[in-house]
Amino acid sequence: MRHVFDSPQPYWIYKKNQRELLPTHGEVHGRIKTDVGIIGGGIVGLLSGLLLLRSGRAVTVLEAKEPCSGETSRSTGHLSEVLDTRFDHLVQRFGLEETLLFSESHRMAIHRLGGLIEELEGIGACGWSRLPGFLFCESSDQEESLEREWSVLDQLHIPSSLVKNVPLPFSVLHAIRIENQAQVDPQDLQRLLLNTFLKEGGKFYDHTSVESVHPIPRGVRVLTSGGGSLSCDQCIISTHSPVLFPSVAHFELKPMQSYVLAAQLKTSPLMDGLFWDMNSPYHYLRMASGTLLVGGEDHRTGSPN
Repeated sequence: MRHVFDSPQPYWIYKKNQRELLPTHGEVHGRIKTDVGIIGGGIVGLLSGLLLLRSGRAVTVLEAKEPCSGETSRSTGHLSEVLDTRFDHLVQRFGLEETLLFSESHRMAIHRLGGLIEELEGIGACGWSRLPGFLFCESSDQEESLEREWSVLDQLHIPSSLVKNVPLPFSVLHAIRIENQAQVDPQDLQRLLLNTFLKEGGKFYDHTSVESVHPIPRGVRVLTSGGGSLSCDQCIISTHSPVLFPSVAHFELKPMQSYVLAAQLKTSPLMDGLFWDMNSPYHYLRMASGTLLVGGEDHRTGSPN
């Protein structure tokens, strides 16, 4: 195993030896009008913008930093309908029907994204592939919880099975194998979406920080820190955390720190798959183009523990 990088930058950015210049419109100057304004140029903003373009709307995206440099580039590219919160807990809190909506929405989003990548670039582009996910337990005190979770997955019609053989280089007791999950290179995906968005008529302004959003007759006006403005019929805020408007969500959100290590290996110890354990905080791992990604140990930002 050898060192992959010498500075704590995202793996997806590091593996691009040089920055690709993307044909954006730069900073907003003056007044601009559009049908839909989107604040935040990550995967949510770009996907929303592209789908709105294809429905016949004029769309403008505002990004505070460089394109493809935000939170999406710091993700590990897992695409799964299995949430961090156990489905057993979600069913107890929200009921079976509401929890079914959670899982189905994730499943449909993964399917839609895979279809879009195949349409634009072909099968296997952007590091896209389908593969199983494995939720595994390593101690006997976790087995009952694992079996209970599998029972709920069955009720939610999520294709899964309880298995003992897990393709990991260390032993585990049992695992739930969940079919039809996926992985992607988030940096390549963002570049593909941005280039397609621009080619199909979208406007993307980078280095444009939004200072405020104000309702106006029949629409919204967005003011930027550089003195520019964007008037639109509707506005989507697609930042990592909601900005500008006080919301109940802000009382639920808390800043968290997480960690990912990337290491290139001479031989792969894993088959294709997404793997995560039942510990708290939990850990996960997967292979990405011959590189092992290991992450987890989430904790509240600033916590001494």
